[in-house]
Amino acid sequence: MVRDGRLFLLFALALPALAGCQSARPLETELRSRDSDIYYLREEIHRAKAINQALQMEVRSLRGEVPPGSVFDPYHPIHPLKSLALGRQTGGIDSDGQPGDDSLQVLLEPKDADGHVVKIPGSVVITAFEITAEGTKNPLSTWQILPDDLARSWRNGLLTSGYSLVLPWKIWPGSNQLRVVAQFKLNDGRLFEAERDVTIRVPVPLMRRAPAVETTITPAPIPLPSPIPLPSPTPLPSPTPLPVPALEKDPKPAPAPSPAKPIDLPPPSPPGDLPPPLPPGGPTLPPLPEKKPVPGPMVSSGVWRGVTTPIFHAVSILKPAAE
Repeated sequence: MVRDGRLFLLFALALPALAGCQSARPLETELRSRDSDIYYLREEIHRAKAINQALQMEVRSLRGEVPPGSVFDPYHPIHPLKSLALGRQTGGIDSDGQPGDDSLQVLLEPKDADGHVVKIPGSVVITAFEITAEGTKNPLSTWQILPDDLARSWRNGLLTSGYSLVLPWKIWPGSNQLRVVAQFKLNDGRLFEAERDVTIRVPVPLMRRAPAVETTITPAPIPLPSPIPLPSPTPLPSPTPLPVPALEKDPKPAPAPSPAKPIDLPPPSPPGDLPPPLPPGGPTLPPLPEKKPVPGPMVSSGVWRGVTTPIFHAVSILKPAAE
């Protein structure tokens, strides 16, 4: 009985511990759930801050302001352009030495929020309007300057800085009052405009040269499809290769001529043989012709001695002397 009492006492003491374990598990689950909610809300706060900062940068870029501490992006740079103005040097200019202004000079000044002139890439379109005596504005000339040409015209001086452009007249002005309008377009698509009234010296009509005219290349017209279907071209037969003629054998060469038969020559006399001796009295010679006196007319002074020939002289030499 004492043993049973001990068991009951131990069971009674273990009941509060078991109840405490069961009550701690829901508490831990609730704490973990609240921690995950806190992490999620913190991420949402950071995301909202990033979106807010991006929107502020977009608004400032549209206004032409550079946000402090922004990271430079070489592919999408933000230019601090606030306004556009035409400098005091804008007006007529004489470059040929003739009476009157033969060109229009434009000084373009892009300015930031502090009013400083800054060099910003872009393109510009300049239009000159002629103000008549009635006050109407008639378009006179228009010039379009590309970004590369505009960048080369930048001038940075002590008194004036900006894009200095000299534009020859396309049409000679008839009035000395002009209005110059400049439209400056940045690479990001923003457009700024400025205008200024100027007074020029109208060139003398007799001194005017032919104005510069821009030549435009008209592209070739695109051929329109014909409403009538054209017959499909008949394909040409493939060329048949010609047979190569057989090579003919070379004809037999002509027989070589037989060598000529040698001529029989008498055998040479032995070296010891001598020619036969001459007959006594010398060689037999034909009788000499009878000596006839030369006719009278041909007789010269002196005694007639006959005719002596080379043959007779040779025979007389070869004839042996009489003993």
